[in-house]
Amino acid sequence: MPLEYWRPWAIFSITRGIGTPLYLDDHTMKKIGFFFSRVLVDIDLLSLLPNHLLVEHSGFTFIADVEYEWLPPFCSHCKMIVQDLAQCRVFNVQGQVVGPQHQSF
Repeated sequence: MPLEYWRPWAIFSITRGIGTPLYLDDHTMKKIGFFFSRVLVDIDLLSLLPNHLLVEHSGFTFIADVEYEWLPPFCSHCKMIVQDLAQCRVFNVQGQVVGPQHQSF
């Protein structure tokens, strides 16, 4: 991969395919270890999260793998971040689950 793709503006441009990039870690900023970039990204948990991004620039195309280091436990039915199933207001009726399980990333 050309070195221009390791510049912060380029990494932010690529990660916009997932959400809003907020921060690069120190290793990425200092270009230490050119195996991956680590980016804090604000994402919409209601959208489909891709595992790959197609990157196209000046006739050069490649697929970038996406790995999510951590995603919060999210109930796709009640649209809330929850600690556990007992906190879901939609499915928890008198301590019993009455619907599908929470989506765990």
